[in-house]
Amino acid sequence: MGIAALVTETCQAYRDLAADPAILFALKNEIEVLARSGPGARRIYAALLLRQMDLAAGTAELASMSGSKEPCDLALGGCTVMSSSVGDAVTHLLGRPT
Repeated sequence: MGIAALVTETCQAYRDLAADPAILFALKNEIEVLARSGPGARRIYAALLLRQMDLAAGTAELASMSGSKEPCDLALGGCTVMSSSVGDAVTHLLGRPT
């Protein structure tokens, strides 16, 4: 979501992908690669998609990022963007105490 509840094209594409298990599974290999490469926010979003297909694998990918100090911005819903380190974002997403 963006300002005034405007859904960006990128956000809508993520939502559409997350809502379609057939496409998710067709893209599983690519999603696994994305979860291990590139900027932190991209890795986190890919790991969240992976988690929808395979809870243990997606959770393991997220946990592998827990020590990262790399800065990232995540928009997890609403108009609020969470700016933090990858490690702090993952800790939040996994519901672990800080």
